[in-house]
Amino acid sequence: MVDALATLASLIKVSKQEDIKPIQMSIDETPAHCYSIKEEENDDHPWYQDILRYVKNREYLDQKTENDKRILRRLASDYVLDGEILCKKGKDQSTTSESSLFDHLINIWEFIPGPVPGTCSLYFLVDFKFQSPLHRQPLE
Repeated sequence: MVDALATLASLIKVSKQEDIKPIQMSIDETPAHCYSIKEEENDDHPWYQDILRYVKNREYLDQKTENDKRILRRLASDYVLDGEILCKKGKDQSTTSESSLFDHLINIWEFIPGPVPGTCSLYFLVDFKFQSPLHRQPLE
């Protein structure tokens, strides 16, 4: 560090004594990267408040950058409003094809908002085939 400061000092030409400003340094126990972490905002709103407002009214909260708006639109595309309740839409799917037990395994869950607020319909599908004839035998 001293060498770097000495090199910098040799590159600067100072005309007056007033131009020199002291560099204040200190040693801190906390790593520097920890200071860049923002504390959670405690504004008494749920974490999904931005998404709820956008889905309801297509409005952004104040002071949003274009990047924040783009991210909010992407997040909001996964939700639907069911009355006053924000529901995650879409389906969750898992598959496996490289298993010693299964030839294939497909598992799909899809939640669809129901006709009554606060309810939903569930579509559930499991499709599989065992590799071993021994395991397949009770199913056939």
